Amino acid sequence: MFGVYRTLLALFVVAHHLFKIPLIGHFAVHGFFILSGYLMTHIMHHSYGYNTKGRIAFALNRFLRLYPSYWFFLLVSVLIIWLFGADNAVAFRSVFNLPHSLRVWLQNLSLLYVDWFPGYVTPRLSPPSWALTIELFFYFLIALGISKNKKITLVWAVVSLGYFVLTYALNLEYRYRYSFIISGSLPFALGALIYHYKDLLTTKLDNHSAYLNFYTLFGLLLLNAIMAALIQPLNYAIFNGICYYFNYLLNALLIIHLINNNIPIVNKKWDKIIGDYSYPLYLFHYQAAFAVSMLFWQKPILNTGIEGFINFAGTLVLCFTVSWLVLQLIDKPIAHIRNAIKMNNRKHGNNM
Repeated sequence: MFGVYRTLLALFVVAHHLFKIPLIGHFAVHGFFILSGYLMTHIMHHSYGYNTKGRIAFALNRFLRLYPSYWFFLLVSVLIIWLFGADNAVAFRSVFNLPHSLRVWLQNLSLLYVDWFPGYVTPRLSPPSWALTIELFFYFLIALGISKNKKITLVWAVVSLGYFVLTYALNLEYRYRYSFIISGSLPFALGALIYHYKDLLTTKLDNHSAYLNFYTLFGLLLLNAIMAALIQPLNYAIFNGICYYFNYLLNALLIIHLINNNIPIVNKKWDKIIGDYSYPLYLFHYQAAFAVSMLFWQKPILNTGIEGFINFAGTLVLCFTVSWLVLQLIDKPIAHIRNAIKMNNRKHGNNM
């Protein structure tokens, strides 16, 4: 249902980082946040519930979903840095290096980067992993009940919107709306609202499905990201802002559309298979790109020239190959445990 969509967002992030395309990766990250707001609210209501046992089962399942494969990629990152040299790794991406203290090692291992701006904690063995600190923060709040019903979720959304308005009133920098811990609140709340009003929203959107289909919506999403990338160097704040929030709207519409619809020509089985690659692709693309550039060119390559395009292609091949191994050897065996936890929780009536 959301698999291809997730992987396309991950590819936006890869393009942002490897080709230095402004904003497209930022837009994708907040698209992930909206989707997570919807999915986490959905599974809390339908699989886990808001009692102690349900919350523990939710936390354990999230742990098994995120950490085993992430730790594998951390190990691979250490090996890549050791093999090609820390100086080259830092030249490729300044935050990509071995942690220099026990505190930073623990933050890398736990995915809990202790800063209001998680991306400011360096080094990071998986550079994009800072966004998962924000994900975990809102998973925790959702498990506590911040999206438990419509009323609470509406209050959450209004407060979140108020925060964004405040950032403009105080003339705060863009980073306070993108990478600050609280910046995730609005997209997560938007996703939770989609869950609570999904019947109304899907009906309304289905009435316009002739022209608001997946291809149209995704095309607009991509076009909006390209326009934002072109406008960004011109420092036209008002147009950047319009693109930023139009991205929210388009991601929300795509999620609403995909609740009851598959992507044309992609069945559910293949949608899931493709979607399984989104998380490893997100975690590993920097390390893969660095390794490929060192193997091909014996130096760090990060540009849009012919070397950069060759490096991009090699990165995708390496990413999908390693990701396939991770999915087969780590994720699939663990998926059986995760499903057992979910089924056991449902069996004992812990979804109330």
